[in-house]
Amino acid sequence: MFQWQKDQFAASTLNRLTLQHYAYVIKLLNPSHIWATVEAATVEVGPLGCEDEGATLWKFQPEYLSKFTKIRIAAADSIDSITFTYEDVYGREQNSQTYGGNGGKNHTFELKEHDEVITKLTGTYDDTTQIRSLAFYTSKGRKHGEYGANGSTYMSLPVAKGKIIGFFGSNGDHLNTIGVIIEASPYDN
Repeated sequence: MFQWQKDQFAASTLNRLTLQHYAYVIKLLNPSHIWATVEAATVEVGPLGCEDEGATLWKFQPEYLSKFTKIRIAAADSIDSITFTYEDVYGREQNSQTYGGNGGKNHTFELKEHDEVITKLTGTYDDTTQIRSLAFYTSKGRKHGEYGANGSTYMSLPVAKGKIIGFFGSNGDHLNTIGVIIEASPYDN
């Protein structure tokens, strides 16, 4: 994915640089010595919801070149917990830990097609310390949810160019906040 000229200057310069794994397009201005390009940038957006001082912060992003296959939401009057399943580079399904508590009814949705990705997250929260509802939208035009019950404040995290490749937020006995990690793309969804 990275390309550079193989000379002593290039190698020593590259060793001194801190390149983010997904920096969008990096072009070092002296191409006779070194240059690099990377095809995607990642950005964290959020979190949205109500912060709780006692909440645990969490972040989940599958391994590089892995993809979400399922998301399990436990919900009743609010979002009690969320768990992610992804397919690793060897084709094996792996599960994240569960973020949140033990209550609510389990709802699981699958990303059925290999090229189907999450492109939008919506939901509601209110002045309590809980996300009240969540819905997920995919690149194939599918909507999963609205899980939970409506709150007073609407939230929407859409992706115009790219896909959601991870999530982060906070939880106690319920999901308090949620944000998304977006991999930007120069192409429309």
